[in-house]
Amino acid sequence: MIARLRDFVSRHRITTSAVFGGALLALAAPTPRSLALGLPLVLLGEALRTWSSGHIRKDHALATDGPYSLTRNPLYLGNLILGLGFCVMANRWSVAFFFLLVFALIYDATIEDEERKLLKRFGDAFIEYCREVPRFFPRLSGWRGAPFRWALVRQHREFRTWAAVAGAVAVVIFKMWWGEWI
Repeated sequence: MIARLRDFVSRHRITTSAVFGGALLALAAPTPRSLALGLPLVLLGEALRTWSSGHIRKDHALATDGPYSLTRNPLYLGNLILGLGFCVMANRWSVAFFFLLVFALIYDATIEDEERKLLKRFGDAFIEYCREVPRFFPRLSGWRGAPFRWALVRQHREFRTWAAVAGAVAVVIFKMWWGEWI
């Protein structure tokens, strides 16, 4: 049962994330303090996503430099930080627990599926990369720099995430100031 749920939410991770995000915003009870604590995490998460997007050439090359030299999944780490930031801004700690559960369900299966594809496509190079770079939480050494490319950020349509993040932050701020009328 858990495996089927895990596979379902992984296949539909964008929809699942949107539903969860909408529920989080509906339940949010932000305060100036929760906004001040959570917004930097949201910005850090989106910055990591943007930095990662400027280094990955999907289906063309194995990304091993920039943020990918510290963790194999910097985009997903950015999603975790972003989501935790919204949980803090929402000022609902029970929602943070649920977020972590949903996040684990979505990304454990997603990462396993992607790793199978990368192994098939890149073989020994991917195996060596896995030996050197941790799967999720970054290592503190081994940085390999490379040029950041805004063209890749545009190609990956990261501006859509920026827009969604800005809209969600606006909703949280609106709820903080005028929530009693909703």
